[in-house]
Amino acid sequence: RRIKDTELQLSVAARKIRDLEREQGAGESVIQKYMGGVAFVEITYTFEDKAGNRIRFLSVDASGEPVRDATGEAPISVQGQGPVVYIRSSGTGFTIGAGKMLTNRHVAEPWWEQEAVKPFFDSGLRPVRVLFRAFFPGIKEPFSLRTHRSSDKADVALLRFDQRGIKFPVLN
Repeated sequence: RRIKDTELQLSVAARKIRDLEREQGAGESVIQKYMGGVAFVEITYTFEDKAGNRIRFLSVDASGEPVRDATGEAPISVQGQGPVVYIRSSGTGFTIGAGKMLTNRHVAEPWWEQEAVKPFFDSGLRPVRVLFRAFFPGIKEPFSLRTHRSSDKADVALLRFDQRGIKFPVLN
């Protein structure tokens, strides 16, 4: 009887090992199947007032670097004389249909729920995207993106882009 019990336990253990190996392989197969539809999303934005004046460094030194105050900060203002302040962000998105990409809202709108930029909003400034594009594996030229919809409740956004006739894997 002990031999039968041991054989049964070995059989169950072997089945569990096969199931685990199959599950691990499933992840690799999903990656291989869909990785061509996963994009690196790049965003550059700034803030501007109602008149379209963008935030700038107050001033720059002789080498063109922003002048810093005693705390090491480089003051900025829409009245600044230095270069426009650009904020860069990145994330990922994946294709879910022809010319459609799903991503997080914080990727599409990197200022969303960010305490660091709250003072800009409190000052009446609004974010303006300067660059919003996606790079797909094996394709040199980026794809321009635009937001189609962003959820008001969840960290999700639907983007649109011109596929330029390229067929991407679509995650169902």
